[in-house]
Amino acid sequence: MIQHVFEAGAQYNDWVGTCAADNADFGIEDVWKFLKNGKHIVANEFLIGVKVYMENTQQKLGTFWLTAVVIPAANKDEAESYMQNPPFFAREIDGIKLSAEDFLKFFKRFHICLTARGLELELSQGYLTE
Repeated sequence: MIQHVFEAGAQYNDWVGTCAADNADFGIEDVWKFLKNGKHIVANEFLIGVKVYMENTQQKLGTFWLTAVVIPAANKDEAESYMQNPPFFAREIDGIKLSAEDFLKFFKRFHICLTARGLELELSQGYLTE
């Protein structure tokens, strides 16, 4: 049994930060449907998280590798109840290969904020501009 922390990390973590995204809701397959249609998620499993890893090689955009984190739940209410007492068991579905374009099609908007290592802006900390 291994306990995981749901946090991004790279080899050197030269940049760290946060990310937010909105589902593509204009008829394009979202990540949930992609995983269900590809038979990655089975009945009574609920998607609670997605991890994406990409490595550039020789200045070319690399492949995106997706890992889905699912729990035994049929809907959001069951998922919230199941997650009330951590640590809880989850299943990681890894090794799902995607192009950058295919991954980004899942979202209408995608926003990443990164700060240089050692100079991290805290979520509650702000800065001023003119």
